[in-house]
Amino acid sequence: ARQYLREAYELEPNFEQARNMYAATLITSDDSAMLRTVITDEYFTDFALDDTSLRAANQVGATDLLIELLEARIAARPQTAQNYASLAFVHYETDDIETAITVLEAGRDAIPSFAPTAACYINNLETGADPAAGC
Repeated sequence: ARQYLREAYELEPNFEQARNMYAATLITSDDSAMLRTVITDEYFTDFALDDTSLRAANQVGATDLLIELLEARIAARPQTAQNYASLAFVHYETDDIETAITVLEAGRDAIPSFAPTAACYINNLETGADPAAGC
């Protein structure tokens, strides 16, 4: 599949779907040098907003890339609570509780309707409980 996606990308590098699908295969095959060639700064936000990118990074445990993608999603769509929750969860999974709380506080401040849920997650993180317990 990677070969066909590469060919589709090479035929029309500006075709977003082909570029993003090819880039996702580069993540799963751990070809970060080629990934950065395909997904330049110009295209990074578009790639981050494509769920394929998150699935690929999560599938192979590319935590740093996953964080970078979620941060780009938040920058592009600061009113989407799920992006804050997802980024906080990635930090929680890497035992970076302080950063997880900071992300949730930012989400709480950016999205008033997310405030009660964020407060619940934050309280759970501060007390060592499962983050989503009772939320």
